[in-house]
Amino acid sequence: MLGLLAQTYTYTYTTTSTSSGLGAGFWIGYTIFILAMWLIGGFFLGKVFVKAGRPFWAGFVPFYNSWILFELGGKSGANIFWVLVPFVGSIIFLVQFIIAMLELGRRFGKSTLFSVFGLIIFSIVGFIILAFDQSKYSGDGTGTAAAPAAPAAPAVPPSDQSTPPTPPAAA
Repeated sequence: MLGLLAQTYTYTYTTTSTSSGLGAGFWIGYTIFILAMWLIGGFFLGKVFVKAGRPFWAGFVPFYNSWILFELGGKSGANIFWVLVPFVGSIIFLVQFIIAMLELGRRFGKSTLFSVFGLIIFSIVGFIILAFDQSKYSGDGTGTAAAPAAPAAPAVPPSDQSTPPTPPAAA
C-alpha cells in the first residue's frame, strides 16, 4: 500500500494555438467596419450641416458634431458634457438629446413622427432623408418643407408692340 502513495506520475502537455490569427482578423475587420460607419455617418451629418449653414467637415469631428446638433436643435452645445457624469448625467443627456432632435426636425419642417422615428430611433435613415430632401433649415423653428415645383408656364413669343395692327381691307 505504501508503494502506491509514493508513485510519481509524469504528464506531458502539447498545446497548439491558431486563435491569435483569428482574433487579429476579427479586430481588423471590426476596425474597418467602425471606420466605414464613421465616414458614412459623418458624410450625411456634413450634408445636413451645410443645409443649416454650418461647415461640412464638422460632421466628421467627434463631440463637435454633437455640439452642433444640439445647437441646431435649439439647445446649448455644452449638453454633451452631461455624458461625463455617471448615471444621472447620462439620463439628462438622453432627455436633452431627444428634445433637441424633436426641435431639429421641426426646424427642418418635419413632423414629430418623423423626428421620433427618423432622428431618434433610426437616426442614420433620418439624416439621409434630411441630407437629400428639399426641406430648408429655419433657425427660428419655422422650417419649410419645399413645396413641389409649379409647372412651368407655356412659352409665349413676345408680341411686337411697335407697329399697330392693320385693319382689314374693305371689299
